[in-house]
Amino acid sequence: MESITEDEPDRLVFRVRSPLQNAVGGLGLFFLAWLVVHWLTRHPNHDRTIGLIGASITCLLFFLLSETSDFVFDAGIRRLTWTRRFGPRRRSGMVPFEEIEQVVVRTSLGSDAVAPSQRIVLLTRNGELPLTAGYTPSDEHGVNAERLRTFLGRSQVDPLSVSVNALVAAGRDVDAMRELRLGSGMSLTDAHAEVARIRKEVKGEILGKFRVKL
Repeated sequence: MESITEDEPDRLVFRVRSPLQNAVGGLGLFFLAWLVVHWLTRHPNHDRTIGLIGASITCLLFFLLSETSDFVFDAGIRRLTWTRRFGPRRRSGMVPFEEIEQVVVRTSLGSDAVAPSQRIVLLTRNGELPLTAGYTPSDEHGVNAERLRTFLGRSQVDPLSVSVNALVAAGRDVDAMRELRLGSGMSLTDAHAEVARIRKEVKGEILGKFRVKL
């Protein structure tokens, strides 16, 4: 579950937490303790032992594989500081506000148009930085993305156009067409034509920069 809080006047914190993570982790420890007590008895039941082992492993795996992320947007120092824990992996980093070009909402491949699975992604000069490891269906993605755009001063630019242009520049034409169809209601034919037009413009810009360097 994602949320945005304003812990200070010039700081926004984007947090990702699983509401069941701590409860399931505690339940897993309870099953493990029950298993130890059960084995200390003189006549442990084999079926019950197998059940407790399975329940403990299931709960602990859910706890370990749940995502915990913190993205702190600090306007005072104009910098994003982030930390993500997903299972045993931990990643962190810092991004100056000047390198954040736009905040977009991306939809997963094969997602249902009625209740699409999405996630918020930061488009930076060094590539994409997703705010969540996975895609989830939620009505809050668009609201949270717009709040981040406003905080970063990126609301004046059309996020759909920036997102599609970035996908085309990365060679992800199929993803770009899907974003166009979901974001603007275009037909497949119109989306294909629009992506072709953007690709031509991108190639022209690259060629122009190459000529300038020569």
